[in-house]
Parts: sequence; C-alpha cells; structure tokens
Amino acid sequence: MDVEKTMEFILEQQAQAAAIRIQHDADIARIDVEIQREDFRLKRAIRLAVQEARAERKRRREADERFDVKMDQLASSQLLTEEKLRALGDKIDKVVDDIRRPGGNGHPQ
Repeated sequence: MDVEKTMEFILEQQAQAAAIRIQHDADIARIDVEIQREDFRLKRAIRLAVQEARAERKRRREADERFDVKMDQLASSQLLTEEKLRALGDKIDKVVDDIRRPGGNGHPQ
C-alpha cells in the first residue's frame, strides 16, 4: 500500500513537472517573440538613425557649398569695390592736384 502511495506521489510529481515544463516552454516562446520584436525595433531605429545622419551630412555639405559660393561672391565684390575706390581716389587726387596748381580750379590765369 505504501507502494501505491509512492507511485501516486511520483505520478503527481511527474504531472506537476510536466505542467511546469509546459509553462516554462510557453514562457520561453513568449520571451523569444518579445526578443524578436525588440530586435526588429532596434534594427529599425538604427537604420533610421543612419539615414538621418546621412541626410544631415548631405545638408551640411550643401550648406557648406552654398557658403563657399557666397564667400567667393563676397570676395569678388570686395575686390571690385576696392578697384572702384582706388579709381575714385585717383580721380580725387587729380582734382586736388589741379586745384593746387597756379590759377586755381585747374584753369590758367
């Protein structure tokens, strides 16, 4: 009779172990699904971050190119302004020299 109780106990323990194993397998399967979802989200986030970084580099490169063009235009304009200012200075010097000559205003006496 103790043998029957022992066998019954063993069968109950096996049944409990099987139930625990089934629950464990279900938990592992659920965790695997969650890991796959997180993996997908992480890969997507990384892909989007890389795309954004590339787009930002492109925007900066284009802005740098526009800046370089504007700086070249500004430098050219500055040179032209300096040439015109130099020519104006030369004209003013000539007028002043003419005024300082005898007879005034550049006209002979």
